[in-house]
Amino acid sequence: MRDKPLILIVDDIAENLDLLESIIEDTGVDIVRATSGEEAIQKTLEHDFALILLDVIMPGLDGFEAAKIIRQNKQTETIPIIFVTAKSFGQNFIFKGYASGAVDYLCKPLEPEIIRSKAKVFIQLYTQKEELNHRMIEYRELSEDIKETLEDLQQFKEAAIDRENIMIELKKEINELNKELGRAVPHDLSFLDDEERN
Repeated sequence: MRDKPLILIVDDIAENLDLLESIIEDTGVDIVRATSGEEAIQKTLEHDFALILLDVIMPGLDGFEAAKIIRQNKQTETIPIIFVTAKSFGQNFIFKGYASGAVDYLCKPLEPEIIRSKAKVFIQLYTQKEELNHRMIEYRELSEDIKETLEDLQQFKEAAIDRENIMIELKKEINELNKELGRAVPHDLSFLDDEERN
């Protein structure tokens, strides 16, 4: 488990990346930058992100296309994506963002406190998910240990039953030998009595 969650910020303009980083750097995260949709997709395959802040208008692969590709990959499909854009082309544009897999859509100029608040929510969700995953791993390991212990106890019990059965058989054999000795001893003693009489 990482010490700090990761947030991916994606924009083709360095000044916008600087601004986003300055807004969220105090939320207790490590920040990874990407300057294109293609690079953003590659970064999601290399790291496990708590959140992606993704610009919409970029050369090459735009934010909508990048988000769709991220959503289609099993490894990255659950990463929350917030679109951040300088332009709003109306409701259809926003709906397209949600249809591409975004959980939110923010238009510039950005309100730092809103971005920080939204980031903190997704960081908390991510941290809880990671903690749950960590506990599930511990639970599986504990379950395996218990299973092995129960198997060992079962083998010990079976061995103890085998030993008990052997002891019962030995006792029977000893009893039989004692009975045979008991029948043989008086006969042998009578032989000694006959010799003493002579």
